[in-house]
Amino acid sequence: MHIGHRIKEVMDQRHASVVSVARSLGCERTNVYNIFVREDINTRLLQQLSRTLNYDFFSDLSQETFGKEEKLRSGSCLGKRPYGPSGERSL
Repeated sequence: MHIGHRIKEVMDQRHASVVSVARSLGCERTNVYNIFVREDINTRLLQQLSRTLNYDFFSDLSQETFGKEEKLRSGSCLGKRPYGPSGERSL
């Protein structure tokens, strides 16, 4: 997932302006526009955006992670499982 694109989508869905989000974050409008092109983001900033937009971006990221975990379990990515049956790291 491209997090910057997702943030922009949610802002559009919620009719949140760049000005209002920038004001809520305590930054300039240009900083918000810069967020839209980011592929990754600081968790503190993502938490602020989640609160500002009343949307759980962490849930989106978690769902994407679990989808990829299935690929890892099948061995198609690394050839072995990254975690053992009880959750311990096995790499």
